[in-house]
Amino acid sequence: MPTDIEKQQDFRDGMPFLGGAPWLDLANSSFSLDGNAFDFLADDANFARWSEAAGFAVESRKLDFEREAAIRLRGLARAVFATLTAGDTLSADQIGQLNELLNNRTIRERLRLANGAAELDFCDQIDGPEVATRLASDLANFLDDHEPDRLKTCDGPTCAMVFYDRGKNNRRRWCTMSICGNRDKVANYRARKSEAQ
Repeated sequence: MPTDIEKQQDFRDGMPFLGGAPWLDLANSSFSLDGNAFDFLADDANFARWSEAAGFAVESRKLDFEREAAIRLRGLARAVFATLTAGDTLSADQIGQLNELLNNRTIRERLRLANGAAELDFCDQIDGPEVATRLASDLANFLDDHEPDRLKTCDGPTCAMVFYDRGKNNRRRWCTMSICGNRDKVANYRARKSEAQ
């Protein structure tokens, strides 16, 4: 399980977690960069690595079932991103697909005594694909409270990563400063240097 510090890092186990929200990290789990295609859900072993890096433990006997559900949700997450960035309203079909996954989750309240005082606990039970259901819940919570103009696609000319800009000024341009931002700075530096000659 990644620590809080690792969850904030751009890359975990060599995989990008740049989206600013788990459902966006799922959308970014396959991409092309500089003509190379990457898919971290391509098979059960890669899905297990991605899930662990994302903070989800998956039983090995359920990997294929969980992976197929995550791949379907990834397609939906990308469609939702496109809908939101176009300024459109989600379709009834998109809402229905999310609700289908959300119906797998039951949250029950339970009181318990702790140090002589009553404390309220929440018991979370999932009857279905756990990873996709938890990511659908993240997406649903995001939809309930987000600023559409903060959803962005990386400005890098060969990058298609998506993210939610949580910065105070909403001026983030790249998926990650360490790669795409640095490439832009180097290209600008070289252009200025060649103009000066």
